[in-house]
Amino acid sequence: MSNYAIELDQPPIQSEDCSRNLSTHGFPPIIANTITALGLAGIGNVYMDANFKREGTKWYLRALKMTNDAIVSPTEAKYDSTLLAAILLSMYESTINDKTVSAWSNHVEGSAMLIRMRGKSQFQNMASLRMYMQSLSLLSMNCIGKGETLPDFIHDLNKEFAKHGDPKNPVNLFQPTQIGAVDLRAHILNGIISDLPTIVDQAVKLDIQGKDVFDNAGDEWGYEVVRNNGNIPGVFESYYHIYTSVSAATTRNWVRYVRMYLHDIIRNALILGFSMSPPVFVSAKYIQLLQESTETLYLLQSEILASVPQQLHDIPNIMPPTTLRISTPPDMKSPKTGEKKLLWTNYRNESSPTPFISVSFAFSKDRLPVVRMSGYSVLWSIYMAGATPIATPESQQYVLKTLNRISTEFGIGQAKLLANALRAKIRLDEVAQSPFMVAPNYLPRVGWEDELT
Repeated sequence: MSNYAIELDQPPIQSEDCSRNLSTHGFPPIIANTITALGLAGIGNVYMDANFKREGTKWYLRALKMTNDAIVSPTEAKYDSTLLAAILLSMYESTINDKTVSAWSNHVEGSAMLIRMRGKSQFQNMASLRMYMQSLSLLSMNCIGKGETLPDFIHDLNKEFAKHGDPKNPVNLFQPTQIGAVDLRAHILNGIISDLPTIVDQAVKLDIQGKDVFDNAGDEWGYEVVRNNGNIPGVFESYYHIYTSVSAATTRNWVRYVRMYLHDIIRNALILGFSMSPPVFVSAKYIQLLQESTETLYLLQSEILASVPQQLHDIPNIMPPTTLRISTPPDMKSPKTGEKKLLWTNYRNESSPTPFISVSFAFSKDRLPVVRMSGYSVLWSIYMAGATPIATPESQQYVLKTLNRISTEFGIGQAKLLANALRAKIRLDEVAQSPFMVAPNYLPRVGWEDELT
């Protein structure tokens, strides 16, 4: 259960360093209830045991009441434990709920409300900073799904966050691009921006701003490309990736799917502009841009799919002996047969490559319990690889198979939900009921969840 919810490597939960940075000292009951609910839900899903699920629901309801009580308290609403509980509740919904995203969305919005109440004073320790980043990541996905801009208070808080973040870290470098992409999509969908050249220019600027965030990053953020000789069934194309850490893999895929937002917009805006009479775009540079944008989309999709085999334990976490370019440390080993599989364990290094917080917080004694969401954030990147307009039937079938495997093998219900969403989207596309949009809707129309059988 701790693997699904919090990282308790060091310091010990009872230590002075931990107590000083957690507002309720030690292990608050609100967190104990939430983690127990989350763990029981995951076990119930993996073993398909209704008793575990029922017991998890009881703990969830207790945790929900405790969280709601804390939210209405002017003091407790600002506690780290309250925000952590709200984030864990959203994880519970991701784990147990394979029918609707509404409950997950409500918890994400609750977390956003809490970081607004906490204000600029929340950026005082590593735990708070990491929880803010986690809440912002979830809120961004929620806004993409709803076609909404990020709230104004997020823009204000990010200015304060930037004072504490490492300016060289790829996560911090890419954050403005993500925010800009979410807001641009919302402005297009809501008719605030409709001029096609303006849309293309803004999307291109955002992509230029964010595409090179790994250029000066350390080797720990990189990955190895391994050619598949055809005998590995879990590999989609002719190659796969090997990452040293789950953080490097999820961060890379985060950058990829956000860039896919932008290139879908660029490509669709150009196609629409070319089809008008007279054409909106007449310069040869736009023809070149259309080609480059389309090629970029295929590359980003391919790279996301190349990360799947390692996440699903279909390959070892080391390079094959014939292509290994660096010496293998003693602790580098392949997954053992029968070993429990988690989406973040098939990596040589399970810790984050480099703290995204400024050096003043980066000492080992400040390594506090933080939410570990890698098993959940991977879902959206995989879904995007199947939902982008350039996806082929073959790639969509691979995505569907992958999401179904995550649901059954790793016990994450939201994977089944997204698989159903992709099936619904494919059906709509086949009967030409999905309208052509500059900013495409990646999820099916409103109410699609009610049609699940």
